[in-house]
Amino acid sequence: LPLLKESSTKDDPTRIIILSSKAHLRWDGPIDYDDIKEQPSKNYNGWAAYGRSKLSNLLHCYELDRRYFGS
Repeated sequence: LPLLKESSTKDDPTRIIILSSKAHLRWDGPIDYDDIKEQPSKNYNGWAAYGRSKLSNLLHCYELDRRYFGS
């Protein structure tokens, strides 16, 4: 973050870009942060894992905005 702030200018502000998609809508349960890699098993669902990763991206984006908006 300090490097991003140092690099930012009025004419060329620094940005953090986070990619997402509507796939976050595929996940409606809690995220198990203790098993974030979710090792494949017989119940493994690749689309659900992808949706969970996109939801995590959005949550990360919201937290960055909450902490650093305007800085």
